[in-house]
Amino acid sequence: LFCLAVAIPALTLSLILSGAMGINMMQLQDVMDKRIYMIREIMKGIRIVKCYAWEAAMEEQIKKLRTRELTFLNLYFKLCSNFVALFNIFPRVLTAAGLYGFIRLYGRHDLASIFACLQILASLRQESSVLSGGLQRLVTIRISAARIENFLHMEEAPVL
Repeated sequence: LFCLAVAIPALTLSLILSGAMGINMMQLQDVMDKRIYMIREIMKGIRIVKCYAWEAAMEEQIKKLRTRELTFLNLYFKLCSNFVALFNIFPRVLTAAGLYGFIRLYGRHDLASIFACLQILASLRQESSVLSGGLQRLVTIRISAARIENFLHMEEAPVL
């Protein structure tokens, strides 16, 4: 019961954070793709850029895209740090809540029963660590799968 009081809010918060991370990573990848595309196009037409002296204008456009990219990257790392902090703290808080609930519900116990309870809670902590690692991988896989799906839905280049 006490473990559920810790687990439900933590899992809800992790779902919110993972959703925000996924959205942010998609936006970051979109901005990165635009910046790389622009640089590639500038390199293809470098003679035209040099001929018309557009270096400053092209550099300014790339700087704007890079600034947006860094903004999304900063937000992504803040979300990641919150996610990692949550799941590094979650198993320990879960163990403490379980031990507190055991002592609160069953009163004082001898040292042997407390250590037995701690062993059970340690296995619960291990499973919650596995869950947190799985959620982190799931966020990454979801983002990669969405990018691959977008790529596969793109129109194919004509055969020459």
